[in-house]
Amino acid sequence: MVDGSYGPEFSLYVDVDISAERNIEWCFELTRTTDGWMVETYIAAQESGEQNILRRFPDRTAQTVGELELKVDDALNELLLCDVLIS
Repeated sequence: MVDGSYGPEFSLYVDVDISAERNIEWCFELTRTTDGWMVETYIAAQESGEQNILRRFPDRTAQTVGELELKVDDALNELLLCDVLIS
């Protein structure tokens, strides 16, 4: 969470089970801050109850709704089109 934030306003997680012990999560979080909005995206693996970040994308900030729309679009495209080695 970012300093000065009010907490997540919206979050989206897509889980894919790879095996009984492992799953991959595509994560999107949108947080309202004192300065505007923060968009966070990352891909994580859950193995035996522990989370390992496979790829963290740059945080994106926006101060207006129009700017937020562009940042969300960019973040989701980067997250969903990323190649992740799943083994």
